[in-house]
Amino acid sequence: MTEPVRTRRLTRTRALLAGGLVLGTGATATLAAWTDGEVATGTFGTSVFDTVSTSAGTTVGSHPTAPGASLTFAATAMSPGVSAYAWLNVNTTAATTISGSMSLTLVKATDTSGVALSTYLQYRIVQLATASTTCAAASFTGSPTWVTPANTYTNVAAALPTTTAIALASGGTAEKRLCIEVQLAPTATSDRQGQTANIQWTFTATSTS
Repeated sequence: MTEPVRTRRLTRTRALLAGGLVLGTGATATLAAWTDGEVATGTFGTSVFDTVSTSAGTTVGSHPTAPGASLTFAATAMSPGVSAYAWLNVNTTAATTISGSMSLTLVKATDTSGVALSTYLQYRIVQLATASTTCAAASFTGSPTWVTPANTYTNVAAALPTTTAIALASGGTAEKRLCIEVQLAPTATSDRQGQTANIQWTFTATSTS
């Protein structure tokens, strides 16, 4: 039986379409694409936070290790109830780029004679109004800026009390003066006569960021 004309034409058309799909797939595989890119670079640097100190017995400089700045106390002939005073100035260096604060973090007493004098040595600290304000008994009267607890003495061998931080500005400005009072307790016994001791205060400065 002879295949109808319409059926033969449909078969040829499908064959041509199939061949066209094959040719199309082969052409796509040979194509190429242009490429381009962008590169970005950032520059980074660290801030500077550095402190220096000075006292009546030490010129301006960095004193990060013991014995540190030499505090000048008139304290070679103390009696029970008698106090001695010394000041310490602290500020950042001109190269410092950020602000911070400084806190009392350690008090260490070393007895340097036969009987422990530190048992009866006690201290308190205030921040003075300016870097040139006199450090004396009057510094602790009225309403001073207390670093240690207000109106309270702490024995040098006792645990560190709760203290107030001292703000430090960047760029070496706003030098701060601390006034330290050390008292031989009124209860000191007679066997402490002629004895000696050293006291070391450690202040730690921390940047704000």
